Amino acid sequence: MSENITRELKILENAEDDILADMSSNYFPLADKEVSRIFSMAQSKYKVRKSNRKLITEYDITEVDIYTKTKRYKYARNAAAVFILIAGLTGSMTFIRAMKKTSPDYKDTDIAEKSSAQIVTVNEKTSEISQSAATTSIPKRTLEKAVAPESATKEDIFYMMLNTIFYFDKVSGTVMFNTDNPNAVNVDDFQCSLSDKQSYSDFTQCYITDKNNIGFDSLSAPFFKNIRYCNGYDEIEVSPQSKEYRYKEGWAITIDDVIKIPDESRISTADDGMPLYNMLTTPTNVSSASMCIQPQEITFGFLSDFDLWNIEEITKFSDRTCYVINGKASAEYGASLNVADFKLMVDAQTGVILQYEGYDSNGNISNFMYTKDLQFEDKAKKVRVFDKNDFPDYAEKDKLEY
Repeated sequence: MSENITRELKILENAEDDILADMSSNYFPLADKEVSRIFSMAQSKYKVRKSNRKLITEYDITEVDIYTKTKRYKYARNAAAVFILIAGLTGSMTFIRAMKKTSPDYKDTDIAEKSSAQIVTVNEKTSEISQSAATTSIPKRTLEKAVAPESATKEDIFYMMLNTIFYFDKVSGTVMFNTDNPNAVNVDDFQCSLSDKQSYSDFTQCYITDKNNIGFDSLSAPFFKNIRYCNGYDEIEVSPQSKEYRYKEGWAITIDDVIKIPDESRISTADDGMPLYNMLTTPTNVSSASMCIQPQEITFGFLSDFDLWNIEEITKFSDRTCYVINGKASAEYGASLNVADFKLMVDAQTGVILQYEGYDSNGNISNFMYTKDLQFEDKAKKVRVFDKNDFPDYAEKDKLEY
């Protein structure tokens, strides 16, 4: 773990009881059973990842280190809403891992979930979505309604992008983004229904066949593939490489587990002046597609400083009204991604990122995320449900439980 991250974590580790009590006073109490579930989920996920992965990053160690501090155990009953991600933009933005750690050699199919699991706690009983005057009703949930594009401010767009899951319920599509290997990309074909607590993710890695025209039509057949189904709290993971599938009870996160954080509390400042980024958990369960449909990391990373970006225009992109945002990356965060300037196409109704390009100092694309066939609500594809008959030659592995 880097010296900076270690120092920044001391903010909570060495906090006095009265400070922690004051922090926890804003959140609802948790029952003993819920507290135990929080701790067991974090520790179990860490152990499994440690055994299955070649690389253990400081973020994985951090999530267990935070959850198991005995001094703070009693306050976990009250701190139901969030875990605070503490670091400067370079150290804290887990979007860096999504962009920089997903090379073919890494083969990590749980990108976006790792980004969110380390910074939130779960409350199964007290989820609520604010019922403002500007809302629209759909079955089972009440969604926030976006500000009209012609009157939207930077603040409106910034906070909508941090809270996308309150602006849509069903979504499907395909997302593609770069890896460390310039010859390969990650692709995630996904479907998600938050109110139904179901999701499907078909994650693949492919080689680029035409570097002069990178897109969905210039990809090889997948050389790596991982399929993930979620239904309620349960997950089924399918590995075409080994021809195996496994039930994982209690591994998924649902919309009922999400506690909304007030906009004014999304960024705060520690006593030493370091920024604290408060992030929602990720209930989409669609692997790396969450960096597109719940883009908290990239939003904090590029858009926290309103002086560094502008809304260039409002236009149509893939039949969606969107904001075209151009900006300059901060020196620290941009250096970590080799990005000097960036361009975002942001859906005006949901805050979902439709396209992202990051450019190096020479104007070349150094980071990117492209989408295809993004559809919402009634137009979204129905979520695929696991059927073992679809995999007749696959063996069932031992069940995992939290």
